[in-house]
Amino acid sequence: MRISSTLLKIGATEFGLSLAQIGSILCRPDDDDEEPSLLEQAVSDCEKHLVPVKAQSPLFKNLASPSKTDF
Repeated sequence: MRISSTLLKIGATEFGLSLAQIGSILCRPDDDDEEPSLLEQAVSDCEKHLVPVKAQSPLFKNLASPSKTDF
């Protein structure tokens, strides 16, 4: 939810993207929803790079999971 709302705000105000362009980033491109959206691909790429960092850093070991009120 946070990522999509941030994409909407920044995409429209800072990059001048239309709602259709933002929607194309958020929506899966195929009819059967097998292929991930551009946003899902970007988040997945970020997660792949973050996992090794989290494993090596004591800072991340001490962070709690987000609470339900954060959403």
